[in-house]
Amino acid sequence: GTASEVAWARAPLAAAAIEAGVAPLAGRLSDRRGALQPIRLALAAAAAASLVIPLLPSVSWLVVVLIAGMPCYGALFTPAAALLSAGAHRLSLNQGLAFGLANLAWASGQAVGAAASGALAQATSDAVPYALLAATLLATLASAQRKARAGRWASGTGPAGPSPDP
Repeated sequence: GTASEVAWARAPLAAAAIEAGVAPLAGRLSDRRGALQPIRLALAAAAAASLVIPLLPSVSWLVVVLIAGMPCYGALFTPAAALLSAGAHRLSLNQGLAFGLANLAWASGQAVGAAASGALAQATSDAVPYALLAATLLATLASAQRKARAGRWASGTGPAGPSPDP
């Protein structure tokens, strides 16, 4: 294939390699500063990537932004898992059940989101689903900020402390 086809095929692998390094860093930051810090950074970076992706002039630029941007979405998983674990602990909910329900919700969202955003992009343009994604990420960031200011983060998972051991 052409150089851009090869780069396009390798982009997810490069992004996954970067994400494999980002996840432990997000976990350490979450342990030291609370889950809000890496969540806030990842939400803002992912929203920026989502807004830029449909505006890129070439496949080469798309590959660069995907390699840099995809790990921003993935960086949410580690601190989110800490919040999920702490919430399950606080509610005396079995950890396996809590994570099973979270996986079910994630998988359903992936399936519905992929089909719906593809249909929406075909009916309008690629920019529309990406703009909706960015708006959702920014709304989540605003909600997290409000909850942090109101002191609604679970004990040990907010801006000041590590998550409890499961």
